[in-house]
Amino acid sequence: MKAEEQTSTNGGRDQRYDLLVPLDIPASVDFIGRSARHPIALNVEIGFSFAGWDASFHRLEQTAYLIIRVNCGESDLEVRLRTVLHRLSWAAARLDISMRPVQTPIKIVSSGGHVDLAHISAFPAGETPLASVRHDSYSVGLPVTVLSDAVAEVPEEYPFSEALRVFSDVDFEVSLAARFINLSTIIELIAARAERDPQARDLLKKWIDEANALGRNDLANALDTMRVEPISAAIARMVEEAARTANCSEEEVAELKKRARTAYRRRSSVLHEGK
Repeated sequence: MKAEEQTSTNGGRDQRYDLLVPLDIPASVDFIGRSARHPIALNVEIGFSFAGWDASFHRLEQTAYLIIRVNCGESDLEVRLRTVLHRLSWAAARLDISMRPVQTPIKIVSSGGHVDLAHISAFPAGETPLASVRHDSYSVGLPVTVLSDAVAEVPEEYPFSEALRVFSDVDFEVSLAARFINLSTIIELIAARAERDPQARDLLKKWIDEANALGRNDLANALDTMRVEPISAAIARMVEEAARTANCSEEEVAELKKRARTAYRRRSSVLHEGK
């Protein structure tokens, strides 16, 4: 998300900026808390800490947005924004809430300017810009402190970033089928497929070489995909490991693995047969 050309003519190289990030949040979700600047709150302002930065949660005409006091130069805005988006994805998964930031370039706004809530904006640090909305998006009230806690402890390196991104989209899908497919996709993304045993790998290499020698690249490619276990086996193994970690009984482990296999077959039926 590269920053768009600055609209201000009075900002120099020493200008510092804060970020405004609009959020799509399901209508059934809201945060509750107190303004950090009471009694001069703007747009239902609720103050909290965002990973050490002062921040506030706002609503305007059913649209939610965050102001995060990153206080950085223009050259550092992209890095700060990536950190913000990563932590929001993590928080959404921890809280089981779909929070989807708008996906736009950063629009830099001049001092005293208005921000459009269809865009991520950077504005002069310390100011509180006036916001306008051109779209609808946005009540379980949660203390805003849970959002603060959820964004506070995020791993620097997380192998399932794409799964988090997909999770943020789930509640915005129109149909139950689409939601089910998205949730199934998340399971696929986090299920690590193990390599087959050495004997199987040796056999596959032999067959691949024979297929290539006969000019059957189609067969060679199909055999190559068999070097790792099927995704259904990887999902079943992941479910079993999670169930045993949760101290489930053997009967419960078996039932959960059965449900996982059934759900995966259902996903394939929806995707490939439309039913």
